[in-house]
Amino acid sequence: YVIPRGDVYVVGGTYHLGEAGTDMTPAERRRIERTAARVLPKKVIAKGTAGRRRSWVGFRPVREGTVRCELDTENYGHENMRIVHNYGHGG
Repeated sequence: YVIPRGDVYVVGGTYHLGEAGTDMTPAERRRIERTAARVLPKKVIAKGTAGRRRSWVGFRPVREGTVRCELDTENYGHENMRIVHNYGHGG
């Protein structure tokens, strides 16, 4: 994925089922950088080489079996509220 944020771009995207490591591997970084080089303008890539690169790992929960996607109605005080459960996609 590529997400513009002001004068920087957030690029990334890996998927490792069951992986709980908190560090990006050098191979993952190279793959993401190659992908970014193919889709971003050259001037953006050149600007990024000036020490502005950072990396982090985020986790997205996955449910065994299927995702949960359903509508509930709960009473909060004097008001019925709709709640949409939509999780477990893993991304």
